[in-house]
Amino acid sequence: MSWTKKQTSKKAVLSLDGPFLAPDVEAARQDFITALAATDRVEVEVSNTTDIDTVGVQLLLAARQSAPLSNKSFCLTGNTAVIAAAAVQLGVNVGWAGRHRRYYI
Repeated sequence: MSWTKKQTSKKAVLSLDGPFLAPDVEAARQDFITALAATDRVEVEVSNTTDIDTVGVQLLLAARQSAPLSNKSFCLTGNTAVIAAAAVQLGVNVGWAGRHRRYYI
């Protein structure tokens, strides 16, 4: 996994490139926590995500649930088809539609 971070005072953009698998999740979780604490909005760019496993989907769902609890927003940007397909395989219906440019969860 390659993870690029860009942050301003208002939002953080985390770009995910390559597979997003269990060994990568702890570092990504720490980045989410840091970004949510420092900004009002976190965007995860997923167009270049090539694979995601159960643990990766769980982290995105946890971010979805925890951001509003802190009055923050979280969204996926780019082509979410890989993530949507993994969620469907897991039986999770979260509305990640595949080709939406921006999807707030």
